[in-house]
This record gives sequence, C-alpha cells and structure tokens, in this order.
Amino acid sequence: MKDFAGRVAVITGGGTDMGRELARQLVAEGCNVAMCDVFAQAMLGPGVSHTAYSAAKFAVKGFALA
Repeated sequence: MKDFAGRVAVITGGGTDMGRELARQLVAEGCNVAMCDVFAQAMLGPGVSHTAYSAAKFAVKGFALA
C-alpha cells in the first residue's frame, strides 16, 4: 500500500463490507478517515465503532456520518 500517513480519505459506503475494511486498513496506515453510508444502521454497527476506536488508538482522526 502507498504511504497514506497524514493524508485524508473520504469513503462512501464505509458502513459495510469493502468500504469498512478499506477504512480499517487506511486507519492502520495512519490516514485520517471520513466515512458515510446511506444506511444509518450500517454506521451504527460494531465494525464502524471498532474502526473509530482504531483511529483513536493510532492517533488519527475518524469521522462517520450516516
């Protein structure tokens, strides 16, 4: 993966499957991530909260919008 440390990524569909996994991987690389999804329930799931927790752990910013 390229060096994404300190960069900002906006991920549509971040509440489910591939979008959520991409967010998780970018956070692990030190990228600041903003996610949105048309399904509010998907953004409330444990995967998204885990990604937000990971963002705090890696000292990067995470933002989720349903």
